[in-house]
Parts: sequence; C-alpha cells; structure tokens
Amino acid sequence: MRRTDPVALLQILDEELAAVDDRTDRLTVAHLHRLRSQTFRDQGDYDSARKDAIAFEEKARALDDLVLRSQAIMLHGTIEAEQNKLTTALDKFHEARRILENSDQGTESDRAGELSMVNTAIGVTHNFAYDFERARHYYEEALRLARVAENEGLVMTALGNLALAVSEIDGPEVGLPMHREALELSQQQGDLHGEALQRALICERLLQVGRLDEARSTCLVALEQVSDLGLTRPLAGTRMTLGRISRERGDLSEAVEFFELALDDAAGVVPGVVLELHKELSEVNQEMGNAEQALHHLRFLVTLRDEARTSERQALIEELEVKYEVEQHERQLELMRLDAQLREVQLRQRTYLLLATAIGLAFACFAALAAWRGYRIKAGLERTLDARNQDLELAVEEIGRLARTDSLTGLLNRRAFDELAADQMARARRSGQPLTIVLADIDQFKELNDGLGHQAGDETLKWISNQISSFLRETDLVCRWGGEEFLYLLDNSDVDAARTAVERLRSHLAGRVCRVKGTSISVTLTYGIAPLDDNLDAAVYEADAAMYEGKRRGRDRMVIAGDIGPAGSET
Repeated sequence: MRRTDPVALLQILDEELAAVDDRTDRLTVAHLHRLRSQTFRDQGDYDSARKDAIAFEEKARALDDLVLRSQAIMLHGTIEAEQNKLTTALDKFHEARRILENSDQGTESDRAGELSMVNTAIGVTHNFAYDFERARHYYEEALRLARVAENEGLVMTALGNLALAVSEIDGPEVGLPMHREALELSQQQGDLHGEALQRALICERLLQVGRLDEARSTCLVALEQVSDLGLTRPLAGTRMTLGRISRERGDLSEAVEFFELALDDAAGVVPGVVLELHKELSEVNQEMGNAEQALHHLRFLVTLRDEARTSERQALIEELEVKYEVEQHERQLELMRLDAQLREVQLRQRTYLLLATAIGLAFACFAALAAWRGYRIKAGLERTLDARNQDLELAVEEIGRLARTDSLTGLLNRRAFDELAADQMARARRSGQPLTIVLADIDQFKELNDGLGHQAGDETLKWISNQISSFLRETDLVCRWGGEEFLYLLDNSDVDAARTAVERLRSHLAGRVCRVKGTSISVTLTYGIAPLDDNLDAAVYEADAAMYEGKRRGRDRMVIAGDIGPAGSET
C-alpha cells in the first residue's frame, strides 16, 4: 500500500496507533511509527516523517533493542539525505553503524545485513556529494557484508550502487555490465522497484557511451515503470536523461519539454536535480535563441547555487570523515598507551622476580648479570613503545592537517579559507589596505569529464591548482570552492590590480596545454572579480554573478562585478 495507495495506508496507521496500547505493546507501536515515517517520506512530507522517525527511535531505546534503534537512526538519516542535508544524514548513518558494530544482539548474519544497508546509505550520501571514491569504498563493504548475510536483495542493491560509483570513476563502459547484472538479479527476485531503478541507470549509461537509440528505448520503459511505482526521484532523473538524449539528437523542443516535466517532478524534492535542470534549460534555450528564457533559468541557477553550495557540503562531509578517522587513530593510540602500562607492570614484576632470584643465588655475579639483562630488556621495550606512541601522535597531527586541505588538489578547503580570510579582513581593516575576491570556474569541465572520464578531470584539477598556486603571492589565499571552482583572496590589491594579476594568469594558461591520458588539452577559466570589504559572502555572491556573466559572454575571460548591466546585458 505504500506504493499503490499511501493515503489510505496513512489513515489505517493513524487508526492503529490510536488503538494500540503503548505501555503493553511497545514493539508494535515502534513498527507502526516506522511504517508511517517511511510513507510520509515517500510522499515528501519530511516534517511528519522526521517526527515519526524520532518516535520510532524513542520506542527502540525504551525496548533496549540496539538493532531496532540503529534502524530508526538510519531512517532519520534517509529523511535528511532526501532534503539534501547531507552532513546531518551522514552523521546519523555513522551513528547507526557504530551502534551495530558494538552490538552483539541477533545473529552474525542479521548484523551483517543491517551493516550492509548502513554502508550503502553512507555510500549514497557521498555519491550525492560527488565524492565517488569514498562512495565506492562503502559500496564495496556493503556488497561484502550482503554476501556474508546471504541476502540476494542486499547484494542487488549494493551491486547497483557500486556500478554508479564505478561508472563515474572508471567510465560508463565499465559500470554498464554491473548495472545489467543488478537488473538481472532484481528480475529474478521479482523486485519491481530495483528493476525500474537499474533500467533508468542503464539508460543513463547508454547515453554516456553514445548509444542514443538504445538509450531512448530503455529510458521510455524505465519511465513507465518508475511512474507506475510513484518513484519521484527516479522519475525526475529519467525525464532529465530523456531530455539530454533529445538534445544530443538535435530535437531541442522535445528536450525542453522533458526538462520542464522533470523540473516539476524534482521541485522541492530533489534539490541537486533542480540545479542540473536549470543549467540544462538555460543552455538549451540559449541554443534555441530564447535569450529571455535562458536568462530566467540562469538566474535561478545562481540563486540556488548560493543557497546550497556543493563545496560547503563536501567540506563538512570531509570534516566528519576526518573526525571519524581521528577517533579511530585516537582509539588505537589509547590502546597503545594501555599496552605500554601493562608492559610496564609486567616488567616491574619481572624485575622483582629477578631480585628475588638474586637473593637466593649463591653467587653475586649471577644476580648482577640477571638484573642487568632485565634492565636492558625493559629499556629496549620502553624505547620501542615510546617510538610507536610518537608515530601515532604524528599520524593524528597529520590527519588534523588534512582536515584543512582539499584532498585532491592540496589547496585550502572552505573551512580553512573562511578562517584565514577572516584574519586577512581584520588586518585590512586596521591597515586600510584593499582586498579583492576572484571566483574562477573551469570552462566546459563537464564535457571533459564525460569525454575522458573523472580520472582525467581530477588530473586537470590538480594541474590547474598547481598553475594557480605558482602565480599567487605568499600573502594571497586560494581554495577549491566547488567541483571545478576556485576562490582567491588577493591581499593588498584593488580591482585594477586584481584585473592585471588575473589577466597574467589567463594569458599564461592560454599558452600552455595539460596532458591527461596521453592527450594534450587546452584548459581555460572564466573569472569573476569583486572588491571585498567586511562581508565575504556578499563579495563571493558578486564575484559569482560576474563569473556567470563571463560564461554568458563566451568564457575564457574575466568580468568585474559592477560591469553587469540590467538583465545581464554588457555595459
């Protein structure tokens, strides 16, 4: 009924919850709250879903059922993830994972199955944040645990999600056979939901490898299936893929129709897809010569990007992951310290034994030899333990350093940039020196990723980061702001000085090529420049708008905030 008649199901659940005695049948009440939360979530009523998830957790806690409690926390996490609150969702999923790992309730097979679902959820959250390498790690662990649990349904889910990450990292040709295997498993089990999802994903992979006719026919079947099942997120995604297929085939009017239908499906439910659809509609309308419509969607895109920065989500998620790794290393360090204390007690006991033996020995020379040997063993062990403890402490310090840098490029991350920028702004206020913000975005980066793969995209990002770093002064700041965006803070520089510095960097890049996968490619950036006074967010917003105006004017150029006329016209 969750799929076919959710309204009737909610009415039944309300009646059942009113009739069941919470004091005598707490387990039944817990399961009713869970089902009602899931139904509200499916309908997009996230506030009601969250209330029932919290009630479900309270009942599980009262029952002292750790597995049930982890399920409640994980359900809460899925509600946050669907609203694009990825850091909150990830925190919930890791909490559920920790509970399961420390629980001895249930069988090993049951715990493996629960842990498989939690690892899948963590992987999906990283997938939403475009951290495909980390998502792949969790999907592989989910697949291993699903096989331990001997649960074919979980194997199919984990395999399908792993195919997503593999397609992004190694290319759609590698991921496509895995999607087909997951589709076959779902058909064998009669899992209509899994079958519809995998067919939609196969359609997207076929588009990526250029098999447009096969992609379209597969997508149309998937569209009918996800529509019948009432799956909002896959419905929006499938229509977006059909729009992209139509655009590739040159049927721009049909592409706009699919994109607008997908936008209606995704509005208020799938924020990440809404961003992509506004971008697609802006570009297609521009190709069709509909400048007013193109500008309308571009404005929406800028506003939405300002409200939900992908880079900020990635930085916060990275912080949570590093926090988890630090906890693991600190736990190992504490175990090492306890081990050192135990060895010290054992050495002390051994020393006492040696002294007692010495008293009983008739010859003092034998006693002295035994004591010396015990002392040397103790000293050697203490030196070894000290060295190991120092290594662990250095590792914890290194992890703390990594929490301030972007793992791919080595540039500052958003958190570290904000802290250092605040210091720069304070110094500038005291000295009266000007500061300028520059926001740069790699041109046509999506096409590079689609054409050469995400590994080539990563290599390009690292190359660009090195080029940018070599042109900045020690007092300037630069961070990776988003997927292919970079933000600079130029110290003691007004807008004119920033224009000169950016033009020098732009000209330098224009004369060089980046080699990735044995291919030489030219890489350009579009720059937005804005003065920075006391409000970093406002300056970034102005630079962002200027940078998008530069994209509209043809890319590989810089635009100063304030040089944008009404409705984006050039001035």
